[in-house]
Amino acid sequence: INAKVGMAGGDRYHSFMNSRAEHKTVVARLDPATGGYLKAQEFCSRLSSGRASAVRVKGGDITADAYGRCYLVGASAAGLPLSMDPPPVSGGYTGGGFLWIMGPDMSTREFCIRIQPGKTQPRGVHARTFQGMVHCVYAGGEVQPDRPLYTLASLHDEPMGIDAFFAVARRAVTTPPPADALQPGTVGEPATPRTAEADEPGGAAATAPGQLQADAVDPATVAAWESKLQTLLAERLASGPLPGPQNLRLTAIDDANTLTMGAKGVQMQRKWKYLRAGDKADLATAAVRKHNAGDHAIAAFFCILNEDERAAAQHLDKAGEHADAVRAAFAGKTP
Repeated sequence: INAKVGMAGGDRYHSFMNSRAEHKTVVARLDPATGGYLKAQEFCSRLSSGRASAVRVKGGDITADAYGRCYLVGASAAGLPLSMDPPPVSGGYTGGGFLWIMGPDMSTREFCIRIQPGKTQPRGVHARTFQGMVHCVYAGGEVQPDRPLYTLASLHDEPMGIDAFFAVARRAVTTPPPADALQPGTVGEPATPRTAEADEPGGAAATAPGQLQADAVDPATVAAWESKLQTLLAERLASGPLPGPQNLRLTAIDDANTLTMGAKGVQMQRKWKYLRAGDKADLATAAVRKHNAGDHAIAAFFCILNEDERAAAQHLDKAGEHADAVRAAFAGKTP
């Protein structure tokens, strides 16, 4: 039953040298056909003294994507090898609940992040490949209201008491999965590889109706059309709530263009700057008055930004004389 095996190896966070911690975390890959050992990796934190500190995964979770990457969530008291530690959570203390991603070779640590120092405990992680992107969702609890919290385009910027959380990380697929990559839980074949999306660094925009390019519009023009959408939303909300992004109901937009949305008795606020292209397209579409050509022009503009060619074409057909203003915007002209 017992046999010596080699480890994938790596830096000092992947070796139990100088360790007195009782808890040891090892991730192993087995052959699904035979159960035989393939590769394994150790994972620990490191204190400033150089001594190893325990990484605990009790109550955490593990998964893999179609490309053989390993995703692990758990918690450590201190010394995590953080890939990024942005404000406001950055500082000398480097413990907390973490997301850890290892490459298919099990020796390359691709990413390690926390959202809050302290007792935050991720309890589930899931990864899927679709639309040319690897999407990782991890969730947990024990978010502390008195500690700094890292958020980016969040649905709610602050915890409501000791709260739960979920976070989404994604990356573009640029290479096919290795032939020997394990694919636990995947459905069908991996999505066709492609480059990053238009709103990502290095991304390439898709073609919109009439060969309009989403990356051809300048920021000032986008701001002008956003002002039109904000005015339209305020007008429409005077008559009652509107469908909002992510199955929420939009109930108000204030002078600072902060949106109030809710569902099932829960309300939240979201700043305009955190809205994604898809959110704005959803809002513009929801605000359209059936026979108002100007409304359809606004919806067409934001559907093009969201690279939704079919929806953009439908709105352009109904935009009448305003359709030329949309086309001019993507030709670098101010409408």
